Order: sequence, then C-alpha cells, then structure tokens
Amino acid sequence: MNDSLRVAILGGGVAGLACAFRLRCIAPDARLTILDAASRLGGKVDGDVVKGCIVDGGPDLCVGAKLERTHAFEALALDSRLIPVNPNRLPTYRRGGAALHLLPFVMTDGLVTFRRGMRDVVQLLAGALGGADVRTGVAARAIERSKHGWRVITASGALLEADAVVVALPGPAAAAVLSGVAPNAALVASRVKYAPMTTVSVGWAASDVAHDLGGTGYLVSGGTSGLVSACTWTSRKIPSRSPPDIVLMRGYARGADAAAATDAVLADMREVAGITTDPLFVRAFAWSDAIPKYALDHSISVRALDEEIASLPPLALAGAAFHGVGVPDCIASGERAAESIAARILRVVA
Repeated sequence: MNDSLRVAILGGGVAGLACAFRLRCIAPDARLTILDAASRLGGKVDGDVVKGCIVDGGPDLCVGAKLERTHAFEALALDSRLIPVNPNRLPTYRRGGAALHLLPFVMTDGLVTFRRGMRDVVQLLAGALGGADVRTGVAARAIERSKHGWRVITASGALLEADAVVVALPGPAAAAVLSGVAPNAALVASRVKYAPMTTVSVGWAASDVAHDLGGTGYLVSGGTSGLVSACTWTSRKIPSRSPPDIVLMRGYARGADAAAATDAVLADMREVAGITTDPLFVRAFAWSDAIPKYALDHSISVRALDEEIASLPPLALAGAAFHGVGVPDCIASGERAAESIAARILRVVA
C-alpha cells in the first residue's frame, strides 16, 4: 500500500523536513511532496560561511536533551555533529546606558549547537528524503477535500492530489490554508502573532577589539527605546565558529529593517568593545515573522483540535505555529505528524 500513499507536506522548514524524513523511514515507498514558498528549505534555520566564520542567521543553539528524544537524533547520528556551547561558566551582562552589569546566573548547561552551523540539520534532513518531490518557490493557498483525500491548491492555481496533508506553515499561512476545512485550527493559527527581528553577525579583526570580551555577551535593559536587544560574543560562546584572528559577534535588533538594524548593532558593538575600525564583514538576516507569540491558552486550544482533525481525511499540524519554537520542538512535532498520518492510513503505530 505504501507505493500509493501520497502525502503533501506544506512547509519546508525543520518541522516539514522532519515529518518527511520520519515518513520516509516508516513508509519508504510513499510519494512525498514538499511545498515551500521560499527559495530554499529550512525556514528560520539559515546561515552562511564568511571569511572562515560560521554565521547562524536564525537560532544558533538548542537544548540537547530535547534533541536526544527525537527519532532523527539516532537515525541521522546527530550526536556526532553536535558540540556543547562553551562549557565554562562564562558570565553574561545586562547593559544599562553605557555600563555593563553582571547578571547573577544565566543557564547554559545542556545547550548544544551543530559543529558546522545550525543549517547542518536542514541539510541532513533534506539529504535523507530519498526521492521526495521538493518544490521551493511554491506556496500553498488552500486545501479542499477530494474524492481520495485532499486537493492542494497553490498560489499559481496548480492542483496537487494527496491522500494526506501535513500543514507545517507559519501562523498566517497555516490559517489561510486551513480556513476552508478546519476553521477551529485556522483560528488557533491566526491568533499566533509574530515579533520581527534582525540578527546581525559581524566579524572584527581580533587586534581591533580594544576591550577584553569577558563573558558571552549582554542583554539590553527592557524599556529602552533603541533597536538593539542583545549582543552575543559568538567567538566566546562557540569558539569554533571563527578563526583565532577574527572576533565574531552577533547582535539582535527589533524589527526587520536590515539596514537600520546593522547601523544600530555596529554602533552598539563599537561603544561596548572600544572598536574604532571597520568590520571585516557584516551579515544580516531580517525576519518579519521571527518569534511566535502565543495566546495564554494556546496549548489548550491546540489540544482541543483533536476532534476536528480526526473528523477530516488524514491531516496533521506541525511546526512552531502550533507546537513550540525551538528546533528540537519543531523536529518532534514533525515526527509526531508523520506518525499520526501513518497510523491513520497505514495502520502503523510508530
């Protein structure tokens, strides 16, 4: 029966990719189609390599214990690709005005990252899909019930028939796709609001950084009107991210204006670290929908969707719009979605 199973996965972020990989393991002959509106896979997990520095554009670490509980952890031997965030208990500071104040304690135990950057997990998942039909630059506009299950309608009007659908999209896109078939799920997705953010990674010549960068960075006091909310000394937090002659820093700025964020972050770094020269490079990633902000009853509302979802042809929800923001949370939600589809169609309990 596996050779006739058609699954459309809407969203090629970490959750959608983890779902596809789990389905490939459960049903090797299933026909998997992944649609993503972006030009690349990975969603908020992005990155680059600049002058020998590994730059993360979105998340730069995750909770190791959560990752260990996923199917992908063992199946893809992720443990061999992970490194701990600097295990030394380096202090973190709070910036108030021009001064840095030591914070009493910031938990870093148990945090890990991928040796080659967080984008490594995207490449590993995407590379293990074994013939899946991956369509980037293709947005799903709606889904509707059909004779054999589902019909996916893309933004261009193209149609895709599927026995099962997994929705692993950001809140607004998920709400639009679900509105015609699962109004309660669409409502929950529509209530997820997003805070825009820009990360700005900057490489400085080590000889140009005047002040000793003790600790791993600083948080900016709440209530300030500036754009910068935090700055990380990436070279201290994750030493392997940069060669010895470059100090890699990353600033976090409110809003999705990359130019304004870059100016603000550079000014902040120069003031704090006593830098008067130009950087070796700047790499900014602007996210209009960076951080999901859930309603207080979000988790209760998601659990209440079970009856609506069960009344429809095989359908599953995954990703940060429904099940948590961290990379391990997204992987786990994608895997659960795959297992629920397999249980309904193939009668397989994973």
